[in-house]
Amino acid sequence: MQILARRDRVVVILRDCGSLELGSNPGPGPKKRSYIKRALQITMADAIKDFGEIISTYDLAAGEAVGKRESHTPKIEAPGAVKANEAFELKVSVGPHPNKLEHSIRWIEVYFYEERRPFNPIMISRIDITPEISEPSAIIWVKIAKSGVIHALEYCNLHGLWSAKKEITVG
Repeated sequence: MQILARRDRVVVILRDCGSLELGSNPGPGPKKRSYIKRALQITMADAIKDFGEIISTYDLAAGEAVGKRESHTPKIEAPGAVKANEAFELKVSVGPHPNKLEHSIRWIEVYFYEERRPFNPIMISRIDITPEISEPSAIIWVKIAKSGVIHALEYCNLHGLWSAKKEITVG
């Protein structure tokens, strides 16, 4: 972590996670140190949340995230019903979304939560995305034996983790 105290604001840069603007710069001296300490305590309070609490979804997005739903929630395209152990096409995409180094989708993970399986979920795939070169979209051929739920999770370097899910029935 790196703290930048500029003339007009204070920014905390978190490695591989973008930056967090803490607000106006209170100026030099003890007041600034107190401000940064208080801001970091708030940042650390967010860091100790349960993992599920930091993942945004289309339905649960709140505050500033509401305006980000369309461009950040993964879109899952797959049939609602499939035959057991028969491959089907699963497409996961995100966007439209900026694809620049300073703001981009960095990876997509796809999981399958199988009904009545003792240990879930099963990771199907992880796609690492290079800004400006690759787009946040993937097609995967999948075979499942039982009904369950496909979960897609994506990471935007500025707006965090977003997820979506789709139920698939095996008939």
